[in-house]
Amino acid sequence: TKIERRTGEIIGRLGGVNNQFTFINETEPFNYQHDVRAVPGKPNHYTLLDNGNHHDPPYSRAVEYRVEKSSNTALKVWEYRHQPKRFTHWMGSVQRLPSGNTHIGWAHQKLPKVTEVTPEGQIVYEANFVYPETGYRSHRFEWSGCAKTPTLFVEREPLKVILLFHQFGDCPIETYNIYADTTQLPTTRIASSRSSCPRETSS
Repeated sequence: TKIERRTGEIIGRLGGVNNQFTFINETEPFNYQHDVRAVPGKPNHYTLLDNGNHHDPPYSRAVEYRVEKSSNTALKVWEYRHQPKRFTHWMGSVQRLPSGNTHIGWAHQKLPKVTEVTPEGQIVYEANFVYPETGYRSHRFEWSGCAKTPTLFVEREPLKVILLFHQFGDCPIETYNIYADTTQLPTTRIASSRSSCPRETSS
C-alpha cells in the first residue's frame, strides 16, 4: 500500500485482496511477499521477495515491477528464480545494489541466507549461516568504520604461541606492540610488528 505521507491518503494498493492494478505479464502474481522497495534511480519501479506460498507448486523469487498509476498497470520487468527452485514460506528480502546487481535474502534455514546475482541472473556469491539458523532479511551497504583498537587472538602450540592481530577498517597502523607480564596490565614490550600477519613468539 502506497500512502501520501502528509495527508494519509491511499495512493494505490498492489496485490492482495484490495489490489487496484492489472498485472500485464504475470499469470501468477506475487503472494505472501516481503520487503517491497523502491528501486533507486528508477521511478515507479519496485522490488520485492515473492514468497510464493500460493504458487502451484510453491516457489520463491526476487521480482521487479514497473507500476503505472495513470493506467493502473503493473509490468514485470525482471525476476530471478533459482534453479532448482527455492521456496521460503516466510520472511526474506530483495535489495537492488548500486552496481545493478540484486542482493536476495532467502531467510529459510534450509536455504543460503544471501545470494547476489547480476541482471542476467548469474550468481556472484552466496553466504549462509550454520544450520538451522534463519535470517529475517539481509541488506548490503558500504562500511568505512574502524575499530578503536586491534583485537589479539592467541593460538597455543606445544613450544610456542602464535599471536594473530585483527584490525577492522583502513585506519593507518604504524606499529603493533605486544606487551606481556604477570600483571593484568603489562608494561613490558616483548615484540612489535608493522603488519597484521601472524607473528610467532616462544612460550
